[in-house]
Amino acid sequence: VVAAPSRWEGMSLALLEALARARPVVAADTPGAAEAIGADAGAIVPVGNAETLADALVERLLDPERSATEGRRGRERVEEQYDLRRSLEGVAALYAELVG
Repeated sequence: VVAAPSRWEGMSLALLEALARARPVVAADTPGAAEAIGADAGAIVPVGNAETLADALVERLLDPERSATEGRRGRERVEEQYDLRRSLEGVAALYAELVG
């Protein structure tokens, strides 16, 4: 389980790397975090709420099957939505649209 309690950093590289390594992520509700994690690869908790963060982490640490399932879903999510080739193709398409 990976904790990402940042107050500002949402869709960080560390968060995406954790998902790519098939680890469930518990992150603070910052811009981009919920988008990266989705509904089934971990949990989003209120910014600055240490108790809720700790509870979400403990839930996952005590339930290895749930953690494994969320981890697999996170890995699939990163492969589907944040693949480097797809990202580059998206940027190239945007440039073509803006220039063309």
